[in-house]
Amino acid sequence: MSASPRPSSAPRIAVVLPTFEEAAVIGGLLERLLALGCVRRVVVVDDASPDGTGNIVERLAQDSPVLHLIRRPERSGVGGAMLDGIRFALEDHADIVVLMDADGSYRPDDLWALVDAVRSTDAGRPGVALGSRWTVGAHREHWDPLPSVANWALNVSLRRRHGLRARDCSSGFRALNRQAATTIAAGDEWPPGFAFSVATLHELERRGAEVVEVPVRFRGRHTGATKRTLLDAVGAFQRLSTQRTRTRGDVESVRR
Repeated sequence: MSASPRPSSAPRIAVVLPTFEEAAVIGGLLERLLALGCVRRVVVVDDASPDGTGNIVERLAQDSPVLHLIRRPERSGVGGAMLDGIRFALEDHADIVVLMDADGSYRPDDLWALVDAVRSTDAGRPGVALGSRWTVGAHREHWDPLPSVANWALNVSLRRRHGLRARDCSSGFRALNRQAATTIAAGDEWPPGFAFSVATLHELERRGAEVVEVPVRFRGRHTGATKRTLLDAVGAFQRLSTQRTRTRGDVESVRR
């Protein structure tokens, strides 16, 4: 299993897949990603999956120089896994880092559109392309009503209360240019869990990042969906509320 060679002028694309108990789907997902031919590196960061996900990836990596496995010694959260993957991708000289949920809810075929979108952003500042479930043209399939409504409400609240501009702040499929990835990699206070995606997007927007949304096809999870949505909401609000309090304190100290 190997990716097709790309022209030397093509951007060096790394896809980061944080995994935990994805043994049932990881093989098919990796096959589809590698078949795209545009990916220079696929970095799987396994969070000590007890179902053998890491072992599957390790076997596949023996036949593919594109595939790289990072094993974490214990489960520490998807945010930390993504951070480890981003840092490895930057050390591996990636121009574009794509973060993607590994549970099969997003389609690898939509990666092309994300890469094209982030390449169109201003090269002089951080750029992010979000695979959006809530923008015009997006398709949502088999998404149970409770997590769907909870996710929609979370994103509305994030825009109204915290000033985020994107319609899908919690998207698990996004492309970062090197400036955006470097900004995230330099941080050391990101939340370890699912709130990582929202917190990093908030910080990038605060720093003037150009954020574009690309409609994608999303297939709802059959397990863990409600739990993740609630964790998204609680973690994101705690993180952003704390950050807003600190920012307000900084402003007051300057005024004095």
